[in-house]
Order: sequence, then C-alpha cells, then structure tokens
Amino acid sequence: MEKNDPETTREIKFKYMFSQDYNPVFVTGAHGGVTPRGDIVVNFFMERQPLPNYVTNQIAEDGKIGKELNRHPEDNKRTILRFVEVGIVLDIKGAKSIAEFLQKHITSYEQHFTLEHEEVTED
Repeated sequence: MEKNDPETTREIKFKYMFSQDYNPVFVTGAHGGVTPRGDIVVNFFMERQPLPNYVTNQIAEDGKIGKELNRHPEDNKRTILRFVEVGIVLDIKGAKSIAEFLQKHITSYEQHFTLEHEEVTED
C-alpha cells in the first residue's frame, strides 16, 4: 500500500467557484441579531457622512470663496449614511466558524504589525 494512496488517505479538496458578478465590498460595520428560529442575521454596511445637495458660500471682495451661508439639507452635519450592500444568515455552527476565522486573522495581524511597529527604547 502506497503512502499517498487515495483509498487510505483521509483528505478532501475544496474548489472555489465564483459567480460572474462576484465583487467584494468594503464594510465599516454590521447590524443584525438572532431570528426567532435561532439563526443569526448580519447585514454589512459602509458608513459615511452625506454630501449636501448644495452649499451656498459668501464671495469675498477679493473674489475668494468665503464662509458657508447655507447648506441643504441642513441636518447633513448630524446625519450618517449607512449603505447596506449585503447580508448573511448563519446557523450557530457557521457563526462560530466565522468568528474563529476572524479571530485567527486578527491575532495574526496584531502579531505581525505590533512587532513591526514596536519602537525600540533605551533605558
């Protein structure tokens, strides 16, 4: 019997298939919770301040743009937009698996970049 005999080797190969419209999106947060059936819903969003529809500024004597006089809508400064691009629904096993995946990569990132950016101090 050979060492790499497919009949005795316990392994599996995963082949990744991508749809034509596969397009990763940047997210800055998530919102969701547990459904009545016990699934976990996660809606990913990207947030930013809104752009005004228009802004009116004063024009100074020298022709330069002066202070802002008006902004529409007025509440733009107190509003944050959240663009929800995608959501996922997981069972508890899937949620735990993704949490472990993220924690593994967070730990790896922190080890790599913390060591790389530590400053050497002299006593």
